[in-house]
Amino acid sequence: SVSSNAATSTTSAATNSSSGACTLIPTETIGPFPLSTLLDNSLVLRDNVAEDKTGIPLQVKIKLVNVNDGCKPVSGYVYIWHCDKDGLYSGYSQNNNAGQSGKTFCRGVQYTDTSGVAHFTTIYPGWYAGRITHIHFQIFLTNYGSSAKSTAISQMAFPAATTKAVYETSL
Repeated sequence: SVSSNAATSTTSAATNSSSGACTLIPTETIGPFPLSTLLDNSLVLRDNVAEDKTGIPLQVKIKLVNVNDGCKPVSGYVYIWHCDKDGLYSGYSQNNNAGQSGKTFCRGVQYTDTSGVAHFTTIYPGWYAGRITHIHFQIFLTNYGSSAKSTAISQMAFPAATTKAVYETSL
């Protein structure tokens, strides 16, 4: 739902079918701005990833479940990253993303809670030419760090009507 000051998005590392079973989410590209080296920096272990960026507040919840064991919650951690409201990614200064090197906004890692959910506070992402509004995420069921191998890499997109409503606000 979207109001004048908040939006919420929820996804699962597995999707539920009408039979109550779950299936693995589809793999998506890691994208052009993953900045996996940040996973060695404990400062990105945080729930609020917006830093000083302004925009429509967004709560993101990603739930990890075991697709081979009745969709039971799984312990692990989730790394999310997305562009700010102006379409800029932190950590990179190339092409149309100049001046962002060394920055960490809109990136973070959270461990799952006992229900298998990782919670993030951020801002609604912008977009850039050639892409729809999206948030990248990686799921890890291993030890924390940049050398860890992710179990899943995917992206979440947003309904067009929600994005339109957000982009029409003055924030």
